[in-house]
Amino acid sequence: MKVTSSLAQIYITVIYLVGITFNIAMIFSSEASGRIFDDQVIIMLKSVFAAYAPPLSIIAGGYFSFKTMEIRLVSKNVFWVAVSFSLLWNIILMWRAFSFATSESDHIDNFINHFNEIAPAGMFLVAGVLTFFFANKEQNEIEQ
Repeated sequence: MKVTSSLAQIYITVIYLVGITFNIAMIFSSEASGRIFDDQVIIMLKSVFAAYAPPLSIIAGGYFSFKTMEIRLVSKNVFWVAVSFSLLWNIILMWRAFSFATSESDHIDNFINHFNEIAPAGMFLVAGVLTFFFANKEQNEIEQ
């Protein structure tokens, strides 16, 4: 399988879109089951949006700043490390949302603290990945 920079960007984008969608779905699932109410939903959504704002801003900025899309190959190792780090960061957040939605005794404060503390603390996993693929087009493409 040949990996292009465009394909890598698509994989990474999908990972983040699935992650934020899953977290939002878990919040609405908790609301539908009667565990939380409108004011709590708003607080929880704000925490999810705050966690995903930096990575999704970099991704969106990357797409909108490219004037031309040159198709070049990217090292498979770089690609898989980028996908792995992106998955890890998202799974850590999705696990918390799933845990909250499926637990009868979990408290909203635990959810909010996780998103407000763990997401920024774990940004080291994805900051370099996102910068490599979305913020610096000239240097992120190498020939295999």
